[in-house]
Amino acid sequence: MDIKDYYKIIYVKTLWKKIIILIYLLVYISKPLHIPIY
Repeated sequence: MDIKDYYKIIYVKTLWKKIIILIYLLVYISKPLHIPIY
């Protein structure tokens, strides 16, 4: 296994985590806006 492949795998994994966190934050922020609780 090449070092470049290793870095690529790490990059993709962290990228997925960032995307999931972003989607979660967007959903969390947009929920109160679309559905008024009060």
